[in-house]
Order: sequence, then C-alpha cells, then structure tokens
Amino acid sequence: MTSQVDYPLYFNNGYFRVTVITVLVLCIVFIAMQFTKEVNWDLADFIVMAVLMLSLGSGFVSVLRRFPKKIILLATVFSLTFLYLWTELAVGILF
Repeated sequence: MTSQVDYPLYFNNGYFRVTVITVLVLCIVFIAMQFTKEVNWDLADFIVMAVLMLSLGSGFVSVLRRFPKKIILLATVFSLTFLYLWTELAVGILF
C-alpha cells in the first residue's frame, strides 16, 4: 500500500521551482566569491543574472504548458538562448 503525500500547491508550481533554482545558483556564486578572487560579481551582475534566469525559466514554464509534447525542442531553444545571452553579457564578442 502506497500513500501519496499532499504537498502544498506552490511546491508543484513550475514558477516556484524556477525561483528556487535561480536563488540556489546565485547562492553558489555568492559562496564562491567568499573563497576566491576569481569570482568578482557586484550587485548589478546578480540582478542581471536573476532577471535572465527568472525570465527565461518562467518563459519556458509558460510555453511548456501551452505545448507539452514539444519539451525537447523547447528545452533546447531556451537553453541555447540562455547560453547565448550569458556569453554575450560575459564577454561580448559574438555580435
């Protein structure tokens, strides 16, 4: 006999998961700043990365709800968009 645990509604929400992952990634960067001089972010870098991750993650969740059978294509497009924007913001040599 298996019992199913009823989690609060926000744990099943895709936007909540995007927010938690964004906060965890930014915490990893913040912790890395405490141990090395090679990671040197200021407040603007954290804000830009948070906006980038939250907007693309929320966009992915929204589009995925509209087209659930195209998860591989959507994940590829959103991942490549994220990597392109991140690279362009970091070094600015692509275009």
